[in-house]
Amino acid sequence: MRAEATRSVVLAASVLLAASAAHAQPLSAIDWLNQAVTNPAPHSEPLRDLTPPKIDVRPIRPPTVDAAGLLSPFVTGLPREMWTASDVGTVVNLIESEDSGGLPAIREILMTVLLAEAIPPRGAGDGRFLEARVDKLVDLGALEAAAGLLEQTPLSDPALFAQWFDVRLLLGTESEVCDRMLARPNLAPDYESRVFCLARAGDWSAAAISLDAGAALGSVTPERAQLLDRFLDDVEDGGLLPAPTTGAVTPLTFRLLEAIGEPLGSSGLPRAYAYADLSPNSGWRAQLAAAERLGGERAIAPSVVFGIYSAGRPSASGGVWDRVAAIQALDKALSETDAAAVAEALPHAWEAMEQAELEVPFARYYAQALLALPLPDDAAELAARIALLSESAELAARRLRASEGEAAFLAALALGDPTPAQAVTPEQSIVKAAYSSDALSASYAMMLERGRTGEAILVAARLLVDGSRGDLQDVAVALRLFRQVGLEEIAREAALQFLILERRG
Repeated sequence: MRAEATRSVVLAASVLLAASAAHAQPLSAIDWLNQAVTNPAPHSEPLRDLTPPKIDVRPIRPPTVDAAGLLSPFVTGLPREMWTASDVGTVVNLIESEDSGGLPAIREILMTVLLAEAIPPRGAGDGRFLEARVDKLVDLGALEAAAGLLEQTPLSDPALFAQWFDVRLLLGTESEVCDRMLARPNLAPDYESRVFCLARAGDWSAAAISLDAGAALGSVTPERAQLLDRFLDDVEDGGLLPAPTTGAVTPLTFRLLEAIGEPLGSSGLPRAYAYADLSPNSGWRAQLAAAERLGGERAIAPSVVFGIYSAGRPSASGGVWDRVAAIQALDKALSETDAAAVAEALPHAWEAMEQAELEVPFARYYAQALLALPLPDDAAELAARIALLSESAELAARRLRASEGEAAFLAALALGDPTPAQAVTPEQSIVKAAYSSDALSASYAMMLERGRTGEAILVAARLLVDGSRGDLQDVAVALRLFRQVGLEEIAREAALQFLILERRG
């Protein structure tokens, strides 16, 4: 064990450790001056009133962390005042309960809303609004976005700092956060995080003292103390204590187990933990599982997903290996610009992507290459249908314009107006109804009239998810809401995904 001298300073160390907005509106500087010189007095008349004009003075509100954002209104198309008419409690509750429901368009709009630069809702200012947005980004697996959002703030609030620490641990990029914590110990979320950062900085003695202090004060559980002992490589009688297997997994315990060579698999953990398996240090199968899990949530780029698919040769058959083989066969055919081989490989690759629910990343990655080839009729129609889920949707729609039945309606929708087309399924009829009328119930109409734009977007997202699982009328209401707040493109993408992906629960 560590020397008894270490134990002798625990009490002293314990005592020391235990003790230890909205955007401003600029004033107009010249409005009153312009008014003063519009009708100047004749030179022959004396000045009768030297009282200066009254200047409207408004207080400049201090900036608030809740106003942090990464995407400007120019990028998002959303007004900076999208939250100002809403109550912060209502908005936070909506954010916490949002569910993407398997539709990538909903995940995309959620990401946009969560990252938008905007004036916070009424009652914001204590960081609760920002914390809720960061938590939802982490839930979606968007760790880089979550870290970027937090880093728009001073990170002087312990709760926000704790979020930043967790996010950076999950990303495996904790150097900066540990440096900040050691420079400002009052920001440390707990003894365990301080022990980790001290050891990471090479100050093993201080780390050991902090661990003993935390254990003596009851701030570190015996299980966590045992794990941290392993991390500090505490050797007793030539053997290592076994790592604990009980207790909730946190980002820190996840990293500690990885550091001592006993990593946990991420498959049974929340989505954000899958980032660790993207590392080249992980086995290919683990990388594939993580890529499929994160790619389906739009948390990583399609190029990352399909780069991992092409990183080796399938070592077996069935499951993920069949998907790898299907994608690699399509890649080979495309690289050789062999239209016949592409026509043969495409249906298998598409079926594999449907199994993994990676249809939209697949479409965005391959659509242009597929549309550029002179494929046989059946393959060309499938390629166009796939491309409706990508940025090439309008080009694909023009190729399908002469089609009949279901494809004709999809083509009309992709071109922006499905109302002239015949709806051939109940789902298409619902989408057509959403474009045929702007009528909303009184409650939703009032929400828009009062300028609760951000709230309306979150409500529409929830309705679309609920409607795809049950009452189709909710889908129509959601699409109308999106369209009436100016999100025409999102409405179109969501409608196409609702019809093509057929996610029904």
